[in-house]
Amino acid sequence: YFARAPQHFNRDGRALWRTLGPMLARCGLLQRPDVYALEQLCYAWQKFQVKAKLGQDVSPAEHGALQNLMCQFGLTPSARRRVVRAVTEPPKSNRFSKHGAKPPTAA
Repeated sequence: YFARAPQHFNRDGRALWRTLGPMLARCGLLQRPDVYALEQLCYAWQKFQVKAKLGQDVSPAEHGALQNLMCQFGLTPSARRRVVRAVTEPPKSNRFSKHGAKPPTAA
C-alpha cells in the first residue's frame, strides 16, 4: 500500500511517503489503516518544506500539527522511547489496584 504516493504530493511529500512508510511498516508501527495518518504527516511535511524553501516561517499551529503527527509515529526521541517501551516491556501490575477497594465485611 506504499507503492504509489497520493497524487497531490509534491517531491518532498512523495519522498517522505516512500521512505517513511516502508520503514515504519517494517518496524511494526504502521498498518494499513494508518496510511491516512501517514498521508497527513507527509502533507504537513511538504507544506513545511515549501515554506522553508521560500524563507517563510510556519505558524505555531502548523508547527504543532507537524510535531504532533511526528510523535504519533514515534519520530521524536521522547516519542520513540514511549513507543519502544510500549512494544518491548511486558505490562506491569498496578501496585495501587487494591487501594480504594472496600474492605471485606464481617458476617
